[in-house]
Amino acid sequence: MKLFLRLLFFVLLIATKSSHATDVWSVGFNGAGPLKIGMRINDVNQLLHEIIAPPSVPGADPSGRCFQTDITSQKGMYLMFYDGVLVRIDLAEPGMNTISGIGVGDKESAVLHAYGARIKREPHAYVEGSYLRMFSADGKRGLTFEITDGKVSLYYVGTADSVQLIEGCS
Repeated sequence: MKLFLRLLFFVLLIATKSSHATDVWSVGFNGAGPLKIGMRINDVNQLLHEIIAPPSVPGADPSGRCFQTDITSQKGMYLMFYDGVLVRIDLAEPGMNTISGIGVGDKESAVLHAYGARIKREPHAYVEGSYLRMFSADGKRGLTFEITDGKVSLYYVGTADSVQLIEGCS
């Protein structure tokens, strides 16, 4: 019986470990798939079976409290942490869409059609394009689509403050 339980545990562990890399996640105000805005870094590591840690040399944030990193289990996904808490998820590759079906590569008109009057447009800071931004009903979470050449080139979801940052942590 003990051998059976150990074997069952091992099979379940492998199934759980491999499922996160192949699941198709959707993105909403609360996060992406099982990743939720507000999770502690240790919980993210456990969920993704990765080791994410603050860099030894702080990046753009001189205080070292904020950092952004990619993850191996989801191509084109970047996570932003502030004081060890997940505050933003960036998507830079096609394949992972919002719950309304919008993703990288979609036309600006599709974003406007899906979200309508909730979208606020701001000019892009560096290229000819725009930021299409919206916030949750309580104003605590946000979603930003970066539009270049009439298409979504990148989008991110997170806390209201974090989705207004245009250069990582600054």
